[in-house]
Amino acid sequence: MKVGCDENGILQAMDVYTLSNTGAYGEHGPTTVGLSGHKSIPLYRTPRAFRFCYDVVYTNRMSAGAYRGYGATQGIFAVESAISELAAELHMDPVKLREMNMVKEGDIMPAYYGEPANSCALDRCVARVKDMIGWDEKYPRKEMGGSKVRGVGLAMAMQGSAISGVDTASVSMKVNDDGFYTLMIGASDMGTGCDTTLAQVAAECMGCEMEDIVVYGTDTDISPYDSGSYASSTAYLTGMAVVKTCESLKKKILHKAAKYLECREEELEFDGVCVRKTLCEEDGSFKELSLKDIGNYVMCNNEDALQAVESHSSPVSPPPFMAGAAEVEVDRETGQVELIRFVAAVDCGTP
Repeated sequence: MKVGCDENGILQAMDVYTLSNTGAYGEHGPTTVGLSGHKSIPLYRTPRAFRFCYDVVYTNRMSAGAYRGYGATQGIFAVESAISELAAELHMDPVKLREMNMVKEGDIMPAYYGEPANSCALDRCVARVKDMIGWDEKYPRKEMGGSKVRGVGLAMAMQGSAISGVDTASVSMKVNDDGFYTLMIGASDMGTGCDTTLAQVAAECMGCEMEDIVVYGTDTDISPYDSGSYASSTAYLTGMAVVKTCESLKKKILHKAAKYLECREEELEFDGVCVRKTLCEEDGSFKELSLKDIGNYVMCNNEDALQAVESHSSPVSPPPFMAGAAEVEVDRETGQVELIRFVAAVDCGTP
């Protein structure tokens, strides 16, 4: 990792080289190593020139693949370490150096496939983390007596949301008797809680309670197609497939209710519990049909299945951002290092 700046600390050039040991096979060779550059260099908006190079080598070891971060963590560690070292060379607060150079909302990120940062709260994450760790009181270090000293450090990170132009997610949803829903997803819940997350999305879209939605997890014999639960894609990609499916299903509910209520679909409103037609605005009279009744009526003499299937793919991979800060105690005589405190702020919307 090489980085250069002008006399004011504005970055001018970044050069990242990665050497990747892929073991005896090359299954994830180019994809994993690629993220070490394009998830680290775009953290900074100011370099007028950047370069990312890598070599992937075969060795007599087990096949190497991706695990938690898919190569991005290694690249970010190198870049952020170099930025902190540059701050030391400049005798500058490393947080200030980052604040002067970090990517901000609206920036085009050339090292991130030219995507714009349409949503970016990295500056607020850094400010929040700086406040939580008590940076101004603790930077750069405090003598703790004897051979022990405590110091603080801060770093930034970014991730992506699915693989743009590649990943696909599909969802199937239907109305059952008594008006509850069945949601079939192709994404596997491997501990990330996506069964719950996607049910929450569906409940919000349909205006119902989560208890009204029964989720069926992955069974590749019958589940709708999904590329897989990786690349931070499930909430972003499969979640959008849920939104699309709910919109399609609501249209079908209104279409069916219009037949039962003998009116046009445009005259109806669906609040998640009932489909209602206003008869008179002045006296507030209306007639309505509950989803429970609709769910039961379609079980007899019906040619319109209340079921929808939709898919979603994205041409972009919007990155969430993060800042983290650590307070570390070092014994200068023994070399023992102890993590005292770690704080983080993540730009991920509303968890």
